[in-house]
Amino acid sequence: MREIVYVAGPIGNPDVIGEKAWHENARKLAALGCRLHAHGYCVIVPGFNLLVPGYTKAVPHKLWMEQAEPLVYSCDILVRRGGESPGADQECAWAVQYGKPVMTEQEALARVPLTHTVLTVLGGTL
Repeated sequence: MREIVYVAGPIGNPDVIGEKAWHENARKLAALGCRLHAHGYCVIVPGFNLLVPGYTKAVPHKLWMEQAEPLVYSCDILVRRGGESPGADQECAWAVQYGKPVMTEQEALARVPLTHTVLTVLGGTL
């Protein structure tokens, strides 16, 4: 069975960092999720939700974190994208508490080679 990876990283408050920076952070998390998926992982990227139009302020941070904890509990690995993020730090703490390894993108990608099928679908590039 494939390993389930939870992707954590900085997103930020759009009212503080601005809509453009916030959207770029969400895009970077989504791209990381795609790279991990291409290596055969089953991926949970809560940041994908943020790319849905109108979702920007729909979910308060407290509720976001309450929904994140059971997902972290259910994963096999947590991959932490670099950057300052109290929320991602909390997700990492939960992963450690639940005995899940916390890895960088490079560590996770080194564990599983890119599959031939995915390379064919992506035209040989990622």
